[in-house]
Amino acid sequence: MLVDRFGNAFQNLSEQEQDTGERWIDGKPIYTKTIDVGQLFSGQQAHIKHGINIGHYIVVDPSYSYAFIDGLYINIPKPDVNANNVISLFVSNTEIVITCGSGASANSCVVTLRYTKA
Repeated sequence: MLVDRFGNAFQNLSEQEQDTGERWIDGKPIYTKTIDVGQLFSGQQAHIKHGINIGHYIVVDPSYSYAFIDGLYINIPKPDVNANNVISLFVSNTEIVITCGSGASANSCVVTLRYTKA
C-alpha cells in the first residue's frame, strides 16, 4: 500500500475502481478493486462477475482478500493440510471463482484485485 510521509493511505478499499499510483512493467497504470463476495458455503463453488476490462495483468491481492470465519478474518486463498478446509481462488477475464472444501465456509468474504486495463 502506498502511504504519504504521515502514514496515511493514498487509497482505501473500495468496490469502485481506483488507480494505485503504481505502474506495470510496460508503464500502464495498475488499478485495484474490492469485490464483496458475500457468504461462502461448504462444498460449493461461487462464480462472481468482477466487471473489469482486463489488460494482460490481473492478480488477487492477498493483503486485502479475506473471509470472516469463526470470528476471525482469514486471508484467502486459504491453504490447509486438510483439503476439506481449503478455500481456493481463481480469477479469469470475467469472473472470480471461489471453491470451498466440504469443511470450509465463511460468514462473509471480500476479494481485492490488482490489474491493468486493455
